[in-house]
Amino acid sequence: MKQRMINSIDFALQLRTMKSCLLGAPGCGKDRAKIVEMVEKMLSVAPTVEPESNLWWRDVKVELPPRHHTPCPRGNNPEYAEVSDTVWLYYEDGNQTEGTLEGNSWFDDLGRCVSENPAGCRVSHWMPLPEPPKGTDEK
Repeated sequence: MKQRMINSIDFALQLRTMKSCLLGAPGCGKDRAKIVEMVEKMLSVAPTVEPESNLWWRDVKVELPPRHHTPCPRGNNPEYAEVSDTVWLYYEDGNQTEGTLEGNSWFDDLGRCVSENPAGCRVSHWMPLPEPPKGTDEK
């Protein structure tokens, strides 16, 4: 199952509506409402993403990651002198990996050019990587 970012406020409202309907149901509505309470509890302790977070998918046809100049481009090729930071890549076939945009070409985390992928698995979206957890050492 793929992970999805959801609007937890809207989801919580839907759960409350379900719970109200179940409590009003004859018979075993109260038992079923306890299941909704369990889901509400799970939602309340789930990790959150700050509202100002930039962790959302960007369509490569609309927006590309910012690039900076590097004095040592891949293969000493000046076409690759403008390089993005490492980002998360999403392919048309649903696969995902880390990678960079160098010039106008995408490279995966193993250094393979995925822009000219013969299998046709093109990059369709990208997302910045999250910051490391607070209190951890970057090594």
